[in-house]
Amino acid sequence: KHRAAGEITVSVNLSVGAVSLKNKVIDVRRLINDTGLPRGAFKLEITESDIMRDPDGAAQVLGELRAAGAALALDDFGTGFSSLSYLSRLPFDTLKIDRYFVRTMGANEGSAKIVRSVVNLGRDLELEVVAEGVENAEVARALLDIGCDYGQGYGYAPALSAQEAEVYLNESYVDGAAPLKARG
Repeated sequence: KHRAAGEITVSVNLSVGAVSLKNKVIDVRRLINDTGLPRGAFKLEITESDIMRDPDGAAQVLGELRAAGAALALDDFGTGFSSLSYLSRLPFDTLKIDRYFVRTMGANEGSAKIVRSVVNLGRDLELEVVAEGVENAEVARALLDIGCDYGQGYGYAPALSAQEAEVYLNESYVDGAAPLKARG
């Protein structure tokens, strides 16, 4: 509905129970067809820990979801005990860096190194990288400086209703240009 912001992605968290249910593929295919969303505009976010409960089963279902037209994000990356071999085998489009590392990167050199490493890993694997937990402009600038693709958090906006989101988009985007900086 809102065109000034350009392409908008609808993201939904998917639980491990849902990942294991094959009928979710049918539901996603129907949703994409019924809404007319372009391929990849509907993004399913799955946590690293959920994937690791049954990586082979998840790989099959995720492949089917991607074939149905959904984009896939690996959420809370860095908090689980995933194998990098699974990361290269699973059909993800996006890595979402867990908010703990983003929030503590200014005060904790270990967190800063992890964030930089994940950004570089994502770039090397040709994945979009999103940093969760961006709470101020200083963190947003630091993430921009290391090449992170996107930030997410209260530094940009709190959770919004559909009506509030429309107002936010109208006030924040001009002719498809994104806001220049996070709040704060």
